[in-house]
Amino acid sequence: MRCFIAAELDKHIKQKLTDAQNLFRNLDGKFSWTKREQMHLTIKFLGSVPDSKIDELKRTISIALDNASIKPFEFSVNGLGSFPPARSPKILWVGVEQKSELLRLYDAIENELNSIGFPREQRKFTPHLTIARIKSKINTNACLKIIENNANFSAGNQRIEHITLFSSELKPSGAIYNIIERFNLSR
Repeated sequence: MRCFIAAELDKHIKQKLTDAQNLFRNLDGKFSWTKREQMHLTIKFLGSVPDSKIDELKRTISIALDNASIKPFEFSVNGLGSFPPARSPKILWVGVEQKSELLRLYDAIENELNSIGFPREQRKFTPHLTIARIKSKINTNACLKIIENNANFSAGNQRIEHITLFSSELKPSGAIYNIIERFNLSR
């Protein structure tokens, strides 16, 4: 099954992300808007994981959190952007202010999972909240202007008390996320 590790988001943050989506709704083109119930902060995408490896994966995530002793923390959700950042955007996102706790969490997960065969991500960790995937040609200048005009967009603060291991089932109507297990951060 396809799996990923993520931080779940509060309702007020999801509402603000929906507000951010609405800034782009008048652009011509085909968009795949992130559904409110699927909004999250991805810590690590794992890809296809055999059922036989799920218990080991859960144990390893617990070990990573225990070893790192990461306590619950908050991060700010600010700004708009796209990947790539200029010309022909493919993903629209709202930014996540990188707190040292978030980076420690990411590193702990990456290091421990690498030890059981999940390679470290080659790209730099750029925490963000995806609000849309762009599926067709759009007016890039208009899109970048919306991003520029809303540089001060703020959705507030998000507190993280646990992370979640999800499975992702691909359907014609879109992905369905199921919680496999939640892992509390140390208290």
